[in-house]
Amino acid sequence: MTAIQALILGIVQGITEFFPISSSGHLILIPYVFGWELQDLKFDVALHLGTAFAVLFFFWKDWYEMLTALLMDFKTAIVSKKLNTNILRRETKLLLTIISVSLPVGIVAVLLEDTIESTFRSSLFVGIMLIVVAFIMYAADRFARLNTQNLESNIFNIPFKKALLVSLSQILALFPGTSRSGISISTALFSKIEYKEAARFSFLLATPLIIGAGVIKLPDILESSTGMTPLLIGFFASFITGILSIKILLNFLKKHGLIIFVIYRIALGIAILVL
Repeated sequence: MTAIQALILGIVQGITEFFPISSSGHLILIPYVFGWELQDLKFDVALHLGTAFAVLFFFWKDWYEMLTALLMDFKTAIVSKKLNTNILRRETKLLLTIISVSLPVGIVAVLLEDTIESTFRSSLFVGIMLIVVAFIMYAADRFARLNTQNLESNIFNIPFKKALLVSLSQILALFPGTSRSGISISTALFSKIEYKEAARFSFLLATPLIIGAGVIKLPDILESSTGMTPLLIGFFASFITGILSIKILLNFLKKHGLIIFVIYRIALGIAILVL
């Protein structure tokens, strides 16, 4: 893999990981369009790790507050020799919720990894999933616009059951062409969470999963046939582009919703199936 290829793939990852148009799908399509050899999955994991660090960087205040609250509550529990969940800080509760609802998704990801890599990493499957999930996103967008009353506008108030449902929807994102942000934001909208908070919660939920995958795969990433230089270029390209993409999307969603992404997905999916 050349440095230019790594740079392009990193930029594509940084944009498509947060824009609900499927990063894994585009990482399959780009090599196909340019006639490149399809990169191994280890390189894709390195790119996803770059966007995970972009989320950590962009939402550093949220993560700092959650971790600080957790340590303070833990210290209080040690001093009092008693853990009272009723008096836990809201930041602690959110962090524990994110971790707990992410565990089943992580387990499923490990179990399905080999099957997905060997069976579903094809442009045909990507085209189909782009279109199928586009209709789900369209339905979610319409639902949100027709149900503008009593929307949850603070992620600290999201009930555990809704958080679990949004997290479990990420299982579908294991399949190329789905889009982790697309399916989780749509599920959040169906759960009556307003646009900006739906996106914010989606990104926070994805972080432990992506970082966990990156840590597990780190030895394989370092031994990847891609080479260290392309890996680093792709990582930093996805990291920097990812930060910009998050900022753009959070401002865009509240004003315009998901429709532009629905149109893009359907058009691209049809083009793939036709060609």
